[in-house]
Amino acid sequence: MNKLNKVLAVASVTTMAFVGMAVAVPAANAATDFKTDTVSLTIGETLMLTLTGTGDFGTVSVASANTAAQNANVKSNFVGGYVLILNDQDTDTDLVGTTSSSNTIPTLASASTLLPNQSTSAWGVYVGTGTTGAAGSTFQPMPSSAGTPIQIASTSAISAAAGDNYPVTYGAQISGSQAPDIYEDIVVYTLTSN
Repeated sequence: MNKLNKVLAVASVTTMAFVGMAVAVPAANAATDFKTDTVSLTIGETLMLTLTGTGDFGTVSVASANTAAQNANVKSNFVGGYVLILNDQDTDTDLVGTTSSSNTIPTLASASTLLPNQSTSAWGVYVGTGTTGAAGSTFQPMPSSAGTPIQIASTSAISAAAGDNYPVTYGAQISGSQAPDIYEDIVVYTLTSN
């Protein structure tokens, strides 16, 4: 092989060795330019209360003890936590008949093992877990809007991602002489950040 053919052969082998490889060699007088950017997002404060279940006892019999279960789920990202309270919407804490307002079921006069130890009609609320609303549980009277509310929860931290759950059970003891009617009262759950 003559010298020229040898140089071309070496050049061909060298070129083949670099096939498939990207080699960037900057030109001696290359210019560069770059920009910076800030990636940013804002997370707003979240305070959300969701109620599942119902305070509706449905149709009940006289001379019976009844419960209605509800769950309060709180989602909050306030680092100081939150407070969840419960009380009546107004100063009348009775369950009042919709047909006749003279038909009433009063709230308990004081904390009581409402079920089944109440001989007259009364209603109350049980907040907690375990034997939630079971016979023998201590039910509290529903406080009026002017009274001290029931504190369901007080935290000093962010809630769990799925929220924090608080079971609430309403209990009603119905006497044998309670008049037929649809009895109602409105209660208010209030969630406040710390």
